[in-house]
Amino acid sequence: MNKQSNVSINRKKSDGKRGLLFWAILGIILASPLSAQSENSEPGLLDTFAISIGFTGEWITHPGVFISAEISPLSKNGHQLVCALTGFWYVHPNNHTALSLQAEGGYRYTFPKGGYLETMLGAGYKKEWLHADGGVTIYEKTSDGTILEGENSGYSYFQPTLSLGGGWDMNPLLNIPVKIFSRLMIAGNYPYNNYFLPRFYIHGGMTYSF
Repeated sequence: MNKQSNVSINRKKSDGKRGLLFWAILGIILASPLSAQSENSEPGLLDTFAISIGFTGEWITHPGVFISAEISPLSKNGHQLVCALTGFWYVHPNNHTALSLQAEGGYRYTFPKGGYLETMLGAGYKKEWLHADGGVTIYEKTSDGTILEGENSGYSYFQPTLSLGGGWDMNPLLNIPVKIFSRLMIAGNYPYNNYFLPRFYIHGGMTYSF
């Protein structure tokens, strides 16, 4: 009876060890694809958030600054869909000061070593204030053709935009979440004396990705 009980106990211990080994192997097998999926998963929308800041101007002689916040809802193999909200301010000396806010969307392609090209379409609101200090009088023309003295309350415009640009993303080579870039923006002011007035802007600056 003692020999049989010892054999039974040894079998139970052996079965217990085999059971633990089975569950351990099964756990590793099940955990492996989950771990791989976590490592290869696409970043979340907030993980693509970035802030840009830099110089802007209606050409170089009308200087100003801009700030932009962007996200990338789609990104794969260097291809990106980019959405941004941009505000900029500039001064046209002896003429006007302007403030603009616009929404943009576009496409960016980043090369393996970090160089990239992009194009963006946008639409927004622009306000201009004339430099009318020092005794300068502003006149306005009414709908019936009458010329009256006006107030310098500013002029509002709808502003569609198209921008083309490029830069260098430091992250692929240097592991630094910073881009440097420049863009040429073609914009329009409407209505400008009942017409569409084209304007050209230069942007240059840096982007920091969070």
